[in-house]
Amino acid sequence: PLLLPAEMAEACHGVFVARDNLERNPSQLMTELLHHAAYPGNTLGRPMHCQEDNIANITPDAIRGFMGEHFRPERMVFVAVNVDHEETTKWVARSFLGKDYGPRRERPRIQPVYQGRDM
Repeated sequence: PLLLPAEMAEACHGVFVARDNLERNPSQLMTELLHHAAYPGNTLGRPMHCQEDNIANITPDAIRGFMGEHFRPERMVFVAVNVDHEETTKWVARSFLGKDYGPRRERPRIQPVYQGRDM
């Protein structure tokens, strides 16, 4: 993707809107805070929405780096509904075959660790 300045500005604005909506929805905010308290610093305890102080880190280079690390064939599932299977297969193959993604990377399986307490 080109990740043009206007697209980046729109995406960053969307982050502010999502944060604002979260703060206006007590139920969703409570769920976010409970997960953070029960699973601090790991998996389920991570924020669902970008923190305001991290918005400056959303740059085209950072996004491309994330995509290069995570948008790999072995980590994707392609689903198509009500389309011709042969045609879809052809387009998916064109998107992935012949490209060098480097060696397959093992992804660590991190399990959520509950650190809250029973009630």
